[in-house]
Amino acid sequence: MERTTEELCTALDLLAEEKRISGWDANFAASIARQRAGGKVLSYRQIEVVQRIVCRAESGIEEEAAELPDLSGTYAIFAHASKQLKYPKITFRHPTLGTIRFVMAGKRSKHPGAINVTDGGPYGDNRWYGRIGTDGGFTAGRAATTEVLGFLREFSVDPAGIAAAYGKESGSCCFCDRHLTDARSCVVGYGPVCANRYGLSWGK
Repeated sequence: MERTTEELCTALDLLAEEKRISGWDANFAASIARQRAGGKVLSYRQIEVVQRIVCRAESGIEEEAAELPDLSGTYAIFAHASKQLKYPKITFRHPTLGTIRFVMAGKRSKHPGAINVTDGGPYGDNRWYGRIGTDGGFTAGRAATTEVLGFLREFSVDPAGIAAAYGKESGSCCFCDRHLTDARSCVVGYGPVCANRYGLSWGK
C-alpha cells in the first residue's frame, strides 16, 4: 500500500532518530524536518527523494558505488567557452533520461568555475546529478544513476560527436538550445557561432 507524504516523512524522522541513515541521507532528513517545522510544503522532487531513502533504508539495501567518470573533456570545452560567455551551459533532452543541463558556476558561487549537472529544473526543485570540478573530477549527487553517469562519460569522451548527433536528431543545438534553421548547421548538428565559442570544428 502506497504511503502518504506524512507517513513517509514520519518514517524518515524515525530512521534519522535511530541513526539508520547517515551522510547525505541524514543531512537531507534534517533539512526536510526543518522545512516541515516551518510549515513549508515539500516539492514533488523532495517527496521522491524521501520515498527513495525510506524504502532503501527499511529494506537494508545500500546503493552500489558506481565508478565515477573522468569528465575533463567536458570541462575543457566549458573552459574555452568561458572566455566568451559569462555562464556557459549545455542542454540535452534525452529520450529516456529527460533533460540534462550543464551550467558553469559564477565567480561568487560556492564552487566557482565548477559545472553543475541537473535536470534543468528551478533551483531547489531540481534533480542535482552532480558537479564537475576544474580538474575534470566528478562529485556525484544522489540522482546520478548509472545511466546518467554513462551519458556524462560518453559526452566527455566525444563532445563534438555527441553534440552533432543530438543536433541532427532533435533539430536543436545543445549549446544555445535553439532550433537549427541553417541548412549547413542542420548537417553539422550545431551552428558556427556555438562551434567557435566551445572550440569545436564546424564544416569545411
